[in-house]
Amino acid sequence: MAKTTRRKSEKLSNIISKEEFDTALKEYSAKSIALDKKKADLEEELQEIREDYATDIDLLTAQQKVHFATIKAYCIEHREELLVDKAKSFETLYGKIGFRKDPPSIKTASGVTVAVLLTRLKESGLVKYIRTVEEPNKELLLADRDTEIRSLFPELGIKIAADETFYVDLKKEEVPV
Repeated sequence: MAKTTRRKSEKLSNIISKEEFDTALKEYSAKSIALDKKKADLEEELQEIREDYATDIDLLTAQQKVHFATIKAYCIEHREELLVDKAKSFETLYGKIGFRKDPPSIKTASGVTVAVLLTRLKESGLVKYIRTVEEPNKELLLADRDTEIRSLFPELGIKIAADETFYVDLKKEEVPV
């Protein structure tokens, strides 16, 4: 389904006849069908190409994982001799190898849920470490728009908006050209 929204400032440049409309709709439908077929053909070809490469890619990925694990195990075991003078990495003939420090993060201890953490923060008077997000409940306001609350909308600065969108819903049949 093709959609375009017509803005108030848009003007039709000339009057279009019924015949021009019919021709445009027929051509639009034919081009849509042709486009869908081309996309399907492309996807079929891409899938065939993916299948041709999948076995090699899977094998190379598995081999790479094994080699990575070997490299990592060696570097962990020989960290002291590989990383001298508080270095975090070292160069080899094939690349740079090292250990990156992730940015610090807060995680709950084993067995402590977020709810428990929130309770403990409140009980300890540490409420500044608790986020509170306040925002209008637009879904509820929209659901209650036909009740007495609607009379307060202008005062509150609320308006109900419903855009209109032009669309063409094509019948996906072969169009005679």
